[in-house]
Amino acid sequence: MAHISRDEIQELWNDTQEKNWSGLARVLERHLGQVESGGSTETRMMIHVAEDMDNSGQLFPQNVDELYNLVNENIGAEERERDS
Repeated sequence: MAHISRDEIQELWNDTQEKNWSGLARVLERHLGQVESGGSTETRMMIHVAEDMDNSGQLFPQNVDELYNLVNENIGAEERERDS
């Protein structure tokens, strides 16, 4: 099961100047572009989570711990849905 580490979430939080879902998606897309192989599955899943959260009107987390929990919960749900 995919899991995004606390350190990776902290780095994304620090890189996201606009604390909103679209700002996070832009940072993720930039990170994806920096990876030669076209990026990791986890990064692609996080982009999808950020887009879903933005489209659903979900409030952006107030701190890095909330972001960590929310992202990993949603990635786990996406994997279970994909595998079923």
